Amino acid sequence: MAHRTLANLAAISLLALGSGGPALAQLAPGDSVRRLVNAGLPDEAFAYARTAARAAPDDPGALAALAVGAMAVEDYDAAVEAADAAVALRPEISAYQLVLGQSYLSHARANFGIGAIGKVKKGWAAVERAIERNPDNLEARHTLMQFLLQAPGIAGGSREGARRQADEIERRDRRRGLLARVEVAVAGGDVAELARVLDDSAPLAGTSADSGATLLGALLAAAGALEDEDGRERLTQRIYAAHADHPVALYHRARLWVTEGERLEEAERLLLRYLDAPEWRAGAATRAGAHWRLAQLYERQDQKAYAKEQYRLAASLDPRLKRGRRTSERLEREL
Repeated sequence: MAHRTLANLAAISLLALGSGGPALAQLAPGDSVRRLVNAGLPDEAFAYARTAARAAPDDPGALAALAVGAMAVEDYDAAVEAADAAVALRPEISAYQLVLGQSYLSHARANFGIGAIGKVKKGWAAVERAIERNPDNLEARHTLMQFLLQAPGIAGGSREGARRQADEIERRDRRRGLLARVEVAVAGGDVAELARVLDDSAPLAGTSADSGATLLGALLAAAGALEDEDGRERLTQRIYAAHADHPVALYHRARLWVTEGERLEEAERLLLRYLDAPEWRAGAATRAGAHWRLAQLYERQDQKAYAKEQYRLAASLDPRLKRGRRTSERLEREL
């Protein structure tokens, strides 16, 4: 998980502070920082959080918001200091324990070396305290799940432990639990496990209950990322067949064909259909990504003028996509 993803999760966790009673009614710092982080404005989030913490140095909510803002700009020393102060003031609050855990884990990930294992242990313990204080804190369970997936066994990593957390999330929130199970399946590159999640997701994915088609997009992105070529094609086709008119399914079906250089004329038709509809962002699907994939398709067909125009359109929608420049492997996976 990228460092700033933890900042996003921590920002979301601040919304849970209302359970702390009247003393936690002042939520403006946390809410404002959350909005700025989620809007992709980390510097502004940190600046706002520092101002709020200076104005109310004994307000644990403002200190937790400062920790979130500091994580967003990758100042992990400041994040740990602020989160420690918030927990010292209100150790019984699950959301503050979660922010503390995320601060320590982010610090360890960014500065791996002597001393990192101690921060990992502190972060892990704080996240577990967050769950003990509120078993329904799904952000805490998700953070613990990701830690268990990513950490080596010597540092506490456990895929089975991650599965248990995904199951606990699903017991409390069906859709979020299925999304968590997708992450576990992807981490293991397990075609059979992903197929089981797909079976369980069938009544929900792509329906009105799947807000923003997030689950459908996650399933398609996960299937497309499998290293097993047969499994990748089989699951992608299966999902597409069940949702052949959904824009997100159109995008991902075409995306895989373009990547593999197959059925390019049909891929072009599906991408143009995706672009002809209102934008759906789910999984890898975006209008910028559709233009980028069309550009790659036209390059394969040696239609240079068309490819150039599609690269221009992609770059106009997403500044990371500079026409004529190769994308990083990570960005390529996101499109």
